[in-house]
Amino acid sequence: MVVTHCHLDHTRDLEALVDLNYRFNENNNARPGADAFRELRFFLSPAAHSKYAEYLKHTRCCSQPELMYGGKDKKQVSFHIEVRPVRGFHKDITSEDEAIGLVLTLKKDGGEPLLVGLTSDSRSDPSLAEQFAGCHVLIAHLGTIETAKELLGNGLKNHLGLKGCFDLGQKVQPKLLIIGEFGEELLESRLEIIRVMVEYKAENTACILGADSNLAIGLGGGLSVLCCHPSCKQLPTKILLKDVMPTIGEDGLFRYYCSKHSI
Repeated sequence: MVVTHCHLDHTRDLEALVDLNYRFNENNNARPGADAFRELRFFLSPAAHSKYAEYLKHTRCCSQPELMYGGKDKKQVSFHIEVRPVRGFHKDITSEDEAIGLVLTLKKDGGEPLLVGLTSDSRSDPSLAEQFAGCHVLIAHLGTIETAKELLGNGLKNHLGLKGCFDLGQKVQPKLLIIGEFGEELLESRLEIIRVMVEYKAENTACILGADSNLAIGLGGGLSVLCCHPSCKQLPTKILLKDVMPTIGEDGLFRYYCSKHSI
């Protein structure tokens, strides 16, 4: 688990995870020190570490919460996964510019590893392109849309915005660019935002998508999107990036359907 900074929309699930882990151990009659006892591993930005480290240790959910500084050494999660913290530029409740983004290195048994980048919340900064260079998949947090004054100036003070997402996509040129964290005020314009970004996407970027709970990416055997139709949940159908056609459902969420279920 990674907590990138201390805004409520990025931390509100932490106590629920602790509670679920507690119930798991209780249901299995597992006590600390027993083989069946499960701890979770937490990587925390400096602000998150000062807020949650003692709580996680006291609840016995995580005996050693790990501090993560942007731009510092990568962490080995497993034999196949490494996490490298990226310095973010974001002011939260207790800190300024101590937020972190992430680059995940997903190693295969053979061949080139897959790099997946996540900006989390950050304003635009020239160093971001270098920190995310080489990412095959890049998830960029939009936040909201700039005013005309902000577009002509330095952009948003605490988020990438449309200008920041566009600039970062042009410089990094990931194969798949995913735009996440749309502000609630953008509920009715999210699809149009994606369409505009697709029209002006970088040459090496095959696809730009909007992120929400219906988006699942197939990472094995080449990048793809998994059909979110209920009939495809048991045996997910892969959609090639060139064939993805996002729509918006009645609930305002993106829909990604295979040819069998597309309207």
